[in-house]
Amino acid sequence: MKTLKSYIKKKTKKQKVVVLQEVENLVVDQDQNHARGLYNLYKAIQLSHGKYTGNYEKNKAIRTCFKKLAKNIEKIIESGVEVNENLFITAHKATYGADLRPNHLISWCSYNIYLNYLTALYSEVVEYSEDGARKYYEEMIQYLSVLHGKSPEKVNVLLEKFGIL
Repeated sequence: MKTLKSYIKKKTKKQKVVVLQEVENLVVDQDQNHARGLYNLYKAIQLSHGKYTGNYEKNKAIRTCFKKLAKNIEKIIESGVEVNENLFITAHKATYGADLRPNHLISWCSYNIYLNYLTALYSEVVEYSEDGARKYYEEMIQYLSVLHGKSPEKVNVLLEKFGIL
């Protein structure tokens, strides 16, 4: 497993194309403080996409942002949820794409972005047969008709009208 320091030293801002698989196994160095390690992880992911992030020591806004991110992650861990920092930042990269900024990592929705990414990453794809799908739709129409007190025909017409069926 490569360390962040060796990865970041090897890459320069002039290199535009780096395969993302090189970054997938990177972890926050245990000998660094947590905020600095998160910044190095962010920097490695951004460098893998050809983006230059600036200097951690010279930019107070970046330092403050990653200190807040470290506190947010510690709160999440204290609540009993295991957090993979690499996947946390990768989830935001998948959501924001090239426009990812450090302040996106500490937004009010960042935890939900992480959970949605994990769900998409590890969930099983369920494919219904035609009979299974038809049964499912019939059961849902029946359930919705009982729930709203409408006839199954009206529910079916409404669902078709809005493109759900």
